[in-house]
Amino acid sequence: MKGDYLTLAHIQNELFYAHQRCEEWAKWVRVKHRPFGIQPMFRGYMSKSRQWETDPHIPITINTIAAQEVERTVATLPEKNRTVLRWAYVWPALHINAVCRELKVSREALVLIRDDGLRLINERLSK
Repeated sequence: MKGDYLTLAHIQNELFYAHQRCEEWAKWVRVKHRPFGIQPMFRGYMSKSRQWETDPHIPITINTIAAQEVERTVATLPEKNRTVLRWAYVWPALHINAVCRELKVSREALVLIRDDGLRLINERLSK
């Protein structure tokens, strides 16, 4: 079981550029779901000390033009490659067995499909 995750996490050196582009694309594509939002009783609340009003996180800038290029490229890939790349980068919380069942492939084949998809992205974006 542990070996499967190591092979999924391993990215070959020649595919690292496409991997980085896909990671940035995933940050742009991923939808942030907040199921409950703010509780009604706290909507208008202002703290007296104002210590909570500062934004504690560091904003991450995303090159949206490059992310759109990757989105267009992923959309033109064959169905299995497209599905595996969307799973690997955009929906990583989806269990690997669900993806394997959906595509009717083994875990080893899933890694090969992902690598093939990254190879196709490398070829199409380097033109």
